[in-house]
Amino acid sequence: MRTVIINRFSPKTVNYEEWLDGIEGEFILICKKEHVDDFSNFFDLKVGFDNFEYNDAIYKYIVDLNNEQKVDYIVAAHEYDLSNAGYLRDYLRISGQNGESALRFRNKLLMKELTKEIINTPNYSRVNNVFDVINFVVQNGYPIVLKPIDKAGSVGVQIVRDEYALLQILEKGIEENFEIESFIDGEMYHVDGLYQNGKLLFAQPAKYINDCFTLLNENKCIGSMMLEKNNPLFNRLCDSVKLILTKFPTPSHAIAFHAEFFYTTSNEIVFCEIASRAAGGMIPETIYHATGVDILKESIRAQCGGSIDYIPKKDLLAGSILVPPKNGTLVSQNPIIPYDWVLEYLKKTENIGKKFNGPNTGSHTIASVIFRGKDENEIMNRYKMLEIWFDNNLVWE
Repeated sequence: MRTVIINRFSPKTVNYEEWLDGIEGEFILICKKEHVDDFSNFFDLKVGFDNFEYNDAIYKYIVDLNNEQKVDYIVAAHEYDLSNAGYLRDYLRISGQNGESALRFRNKLLMKELTKEIINTPNYSRVNNVFDVINFVVQNGYPIVLKPIDKAGSVGVQIVRDEYALLQILEKGIEENFEIESFIDGEMYHVDGLYQNGKLLFAQPAKYINDCFTLLNENKCIGSMMLEKNNPLFNRLCDSVKLILTKFPTPSHAIAFHAEFFYTTSNEIVFCEIASRAAGGMIPETIYHATGVDILKESIRAQCGGSIDYIPKKDLLAGSILVPPKNGTLVSQNPIIPYDWVLEYLKKTENIGKKFNGPNTGSHTIASVIFRGKDENEIMNRYKMLEIWFDNNLVWE
């Protein structure tokens, strides 16, 4: 079998040589040009491209590869590669997630068209012009949320709480490819796992501690904590995500998913959005430390016809904290956290000496930690301890 892997992840994030163990065939890696030499010689061919974020020559190259010798599988696991990978499979008549499926999971309007009849979903509308915004406010009132239809990590999301805030946005002009929806006042939860043919193979609900929007706009640490199985929301969230996934077009192989929900003070679960890929923000790594299930790895194996392992090997409770850059120069960072309950400390030492103007995306961090706890209360307390520790052990000027 001949497999092409479209990869924009850092070589530190993915270990294809280990993850694809036992799967026979030819493997061709398409990646950023600066990363080519960082990947091992496990691959039969490594090809790097400049301007990876928007370089459509990548897809012409893969079509030419297929014309020379048939490609059997296309692998793509990053949010911004899924749609084009789906269209590529359609064009080459290759099995896997097709363009329609990828689009349903990427386009926030199309996904809500599928969910609005089966689960509480915010009122929403496409924004074609300023009059769509004015009309939506008349019908729904404030606050409202403006967000790009196909972005991730809270990029471009704006919460508009009153007329003054709306006028400030309108003065800059309404952007294209946006939607507007009612603001839901509630805590945010996420469910991550693996799904195949109507079955939740694995699912782990968790609660956000702050969120990407908070990191990006308020420059606060964010994180996540896994829910205990006896938490009343555990099964409700799993049931909700299963109900949603059964309405979406999905390939025959297993897919990773990352779903987000609001939980309101009136005990309602309200749909936010869902993606057909593993989450970012150290969520898969946290789940792996706690359960032994590697969602990203297994989703990649599934895409190239390999067997997958979704049975938990451990039963820990874990959380994470992500630390954004401040305004200023990072002078130093303590390399040792003195707590034995820390499972992983990711230090981005290359940032020492760099000047920042705060975070530039909802996932822009300079350090992150995964840690364990015996219950949700202990996870939350340890999160607060780590917040204080980072305040005292990162030096800025």
